[in-house]
Amino acid sequence: MSKNNFEILTEVYSGTSIGERIKKREQVISDYLNVYGQLILNKVLKPTPVMEHLAKKYNFSRCGVLKILKEAGIYHGRSNPVVYPSELNNKTEIYGTANRV
Repeated sequence: MSKNNFEILTEVYSGTSIGERIKKREQVISDYLNVYGQLILNKVLKPTPVMEHLAKKYNFSRCGVLKILKEAGIYHGRSNPVVYPSELNNKTEIYGTANRV
């Protein structure tokens, strides 16, 4: 069984500051999808305040959270604020490392 890029990065950088940032990035993505995803799609919450809350919670800037979500392919702007992983095309992984050069 081969490992994906995220598993390799987590294994290599575990216990370091880079490893902590990788974990926080994963938690931001998970929270955005699992906790706030349906609320955003049902228009109970707007994406920007959710990103601001996640930024405060995980000690990122709002722009940093936006960048994380865009790189992961989860946020595609106002018209498509939540894209679940099953809706992503086959070339993109959930953590956005497939298309990096």
